[in-house]
Amino acid sequence: MANARQGHAVQVSIRPERIRLSLPASDAQAPATNSALGVVEQIGYMGSYTLYYLRLPSGRVVMVHVPREILVAFEHEPDYGDILQLRWSVRSLVVLS
Repeated sequence: MANARQGHAVQVSIRPERIRLSLPASDAQAPATNSALGVVEQIGYMGSYTLYYLRLPSGRVVMVHVPREILVAFEHEPDYGDILQLRWSVRSLVVLS
């Protein structure tokens, strides 16, 4: 994010396949940097991957592209109403303004 200046607000974009989903961290753990909690609102099964639409506390909806091989690592596949943690690398962000 070389074109972002410290201390200035920016808008960023991230590709849906660059976001990782996991169960929320326990209360004993501090929230991870570059992460957010979201509630599963919609699910789109696409064969080799699933699209999850999660509502953030801000009210925004984020789409996450999850390959089938990642979903098998979950104890159970995320379902409507589940709270999940979204994480991403700062290298995956694109500064828009």
